[in-house]
Amino acid sequence: MKKLALSMLVIAMVFALVACGGEEPGNPRDEQIDRSSAFVKTELTVWGMTCNSCANRISRAVSALDGVAHVSVDLRAELVTVEHEPELDAQTIKDSITAAGYNIP
Repeated sequence: MKKLALSMLVIAMVFALVACGGEEPGNPRDEQIDRSSAFVKTELTVWGMTCNSCANRISRAVSALDGVAHVSVDLRAELVTVEHEPELDAQTIKDSITAAGYNIP
């Protein structure tokens, strides 16, 4: 009898987990994925970055702009990659980086 009760409990738990994690059309994760496909990627060469503090400073400056979704800084390649809404133009991103004290060739 205990084995039957335990089996029923396990089946009920598995069913509950599957039912809660369903991928129905209104799932917020699907909406998030759809929104992220609308972002534009801008890559900029940036001179003057020498350490992680530089990378953090640039990341904070660019992230503060409206419409920025993600900022990635590659010190070795001297490259800053920004994923942002199409309404945000590259010149605004460049201006925020130069205002932080770095050069864009």
